Amino acid sequence: MSQILSKKISTTSKNDKNYKSIINILIKIIGDTIEKLVNYEQKIINLEDNYNNKISLNLKEIPNITITNYLKRLIKHSKPEPSTLILGVIYFDRICNNGNLILNYFNVYKLLLISLVLAIKFNEEYFESNKYYSTIGGLNLKSFNKLEIKVLEIINYDLYVYDDIYVNYLNQFSAFLEKNNIFCKF
Repeated sequence: MSQILSKKISTTSKNDKNYKSIINILIKIIGDTIEKLVNYEQKIINLEDNYNNKISLNLKEIPNITITNYLKRLIKHSKPEPSTLILGVIYFDRICNNGNLILNYFNVYKLLLISLVLAIKFNEEYFESNKYYSTIGGLNLKSFNKLEIKVLEIINYDLYVYDDIYVNYLNQFSAFLEKNNIFCKF
C-alpha cells in the first residue's frame, strides 16, 4: 500500500483529477507536523533569545493565521506539483539544519514561503515573479529578495536532491498516511 501511495504522490500533476485531494492531505500532514514542532521547540528555548540571534529570518510580528492555513494560502496561489511540495519540505529541513535554527512563530512562516518558492523555481517549468510570491506570502519584495539570498547562502546554493533522499521523504509521507489510516480517494 505504501508504495502505491508513494507512486501516486510522485506522479500526480496539477492537471490530474487527484491533485486537490493529494495536495490537501500533504498540506494537513506538513502543517500539523510543523505546528507541533514549533510548539515543542518554543517550550524548550526562550523565544526572545532566539529572536535576537536570528533577526534576519524573523518577522516582527506573528501572523494571525495558523501554519496550516498559511501553507494552504501559499499552495492555493502557487499550485505546485505534489513532488515540488515534497521538495519544499526537504529544503525546509536543510534550512533548519544548516542554519542551526530553532523554529518559532517568528520565523516558520518565512521559512515555509522561501522553501516552497525555491522548490517551485527548481522543479517547475513555469513560475511567477518574486513580487507575486512576496505578495501571497505577506512580505514586501525587498525583504523577500534578501530572504531568498540569505537562505540560499545557508544551504550553500545546493538545491539538488538525490533520488534516495527524495524517495525517503516520499516513503515517510506514504507511511504516515498508511499508519494514520488516511486514505486518498483515487
